[in-house]
Amino acid sequence: MVALIPQDGSQKSKGYVLQRVDVQLFLAEQTQLQGKRDEALKHARKARHLATCDGGEYTYKVAHHEAAALLRLLEE
Repeated sequence: MVALIPQDGSQKSKGYVLQRVDVQLFLAEQTQLQGKRDEALKHARKARHLATCDGGEYTYKVAHHEAAALLRLLEE
């Protein structure tokens, strides 16, 4: 995961958005399994935001839907 986040600590990257979405979804699922609901929500929201990409037809649709479903489950 270190390779996906710039070394200066900023959240801006010049690529790897789809991989970052997948990492955030993985982290959301793992933290949910550990019972860390608030942390899982944070990762799921980040995944949904990143999956939006440029919006419209340029959305990582599968991941966006998966993140939205996970958010619905966590927000119950």
